[in-house]
Amino acid sequence: MNTTGKILLVLLVVVLLLLFIAGAPRPSPVSGSTTITDHNGYPCFRISFRTDSYPITFLLMEEGRLLDTNVANKTGDVVYLHLTPGRSFTNIVRYV
Repeated sequence: MNTTGKILLVLLVVVLLLLFIAGAPRPSPVSGSTTITDHNGYPCFRISFRTDSYPITFLLMEEGRLLDTNVANKTGDVVYLHLTPGRSFTNIVRYV
């Protein structure tokens, strides 16, 4: 095989690889709303979302330190991430 044939073969492989990557299924992005609420006496973020790929791991971090984590399975479209795990508070004030 001469040099031109090798170059054409490499280009063909690259094009096929790009087509394969472009055609691969991608999960839809997670979207929804976030509110702060009281969940069983604990202040937390309530995150509602919709997606077609499960499981999804939600992480709540503060300056590189993990505060809480929750793995969402197909059982619901809402997760709760506690702001202060292990400590209950009653000072969540609902605003209008």
